[in-house]
Amino acid sequence: MAITTGTRIGPYEILCPIGSGGMGVVYRARDIRLGRSVAIKTLPPKCARDPSRLQRFELEAKALSSINHPNIITVYALGDEADSCYIVMEFVDGQTLRQQVAGKRMGLRAVLDVGSQVASALSAAHSAGIVHRDIKPENVMVRSDGLVKVLDFGLAKLMQPRTLSQTNPCSPGMLNQDTLSLDDVEPEILASYVTAPNDEPPADFIQRRILGTARYMSPEYLCGREVDARTDIFSLGVMLYELIGGVAPFGGHTLNEISDAVLWREPVPLSHYQPGLPADLEYMISKALRKDRDCRYQDIKDFLIDLRYAKQEQQREATLRPSLQYEVINQAQATIAGGPCVSEMSQPGLLQPGLSVVSQTLSLPSIILPELTNNGVEAKTSQAGSVEISLIIRVERSFGIDGH
Repeated sequence: MAITTGTRIGPYEILCPIGSGGMGVVYRARDIRLGRSVAIKTLPPKCARDPSRLQRFELEAKALSSINHPNIITVYALGDEADSCYIVMEFVDGQTLRQQVAGKRMGLRAVLDVGSQVASALSAAHSAGIVHRDIKPENVMVRSDGLVKVLDFGLAKLMQPRTLSQTNPCSPGMLNQDTLSLDDVEPEILASYVTAPNDEPPADFIQRRILGTARYMSPEYLCGREVDARTDIFSLGVMLYELIGGVAPFGGHTLNEISDAVLWREPVPLSHYQPGLPADLEYMISKALRKDRDCRYQDIKDFLIDLRYAKQEQQREATLRPSLQYEVINQAQATIAGGPCVSEMSQPGLLQPGLSVVSQTLSLPSIILPELTNNGVEAKTSQAGSVEISLIIRVERSFGIDGH
């Protein structure tokens, strides 16, 4: 059945296409009975004629409908009409992460907020026995109120796997054949989520789609091995690395280059792209990206706990920063007014009219360093972790100090 604007599918009226994936097209529609917007995902006719794929499509819908979580898109109904099988889902009015970060970088607290919500969604899915296997910015929607929705659960499971070489299944450049099966899908249904509805997909879209997926695939998934929940942990780590650093951890311009990077190369430390990044956060992302899955987080719940802690620390520091700034300036001024540094330097001949520097070491967190420079204070962190401040003071003759 050809689906266009105005087409009726059961009690739903199609309004416009809003996106597509390797195994279906998503439309915005109106529920005529309830008067609300919904999203309808249809299985392509070629896949709908395959009993095994149709069964797996239905099983995915049933599994998703069993999960009740605020960060997972809600399934309303499963149906079929003519030669089309469809899933009715909630309509999410927002942007994908890819659209949201286009041309700009998210703040650290915003990244941790998104990461925590995605991890919470994955925790619910894993508890229900579902592995997403396609976590990436295109599959994460963010509403205007900041609520995150994870899309396309089980997308990769809808693709038929093919057997890889038995001699060296992880040879450099080898791609998981689940992704290669995109070649079996009609090019017209492979428009990206950001492609305008009436645009024709570019001629090289299938290749670019594969590259986009491969960047987020775990080494074991890329090799065609059996995967478990830890593959989602790796993919989430890749996505967070990209959001924080502004670049993908495993780069390359061709499929072979990307595969080689995922399988064999270690990513550049995140602090290279984000100086001042908390060391514990950098370690968390690094742990999620371990190539050996036995060395990663073993449960998404552990990753979620650490992400929430990092988010709380960022919020705490943001709250404390103004008061710490006031405290350090206040202590410095007290030092100048009669502290030991001034008294020692106030001996005849030590201070000259003009500019002099008074230093004092205070036991304060280093988070206040960026805030001090606008108040006549120079600060640096000592080896012991305390903050050494230097106030530039102007010695006037009215102080009663004469250097002559």
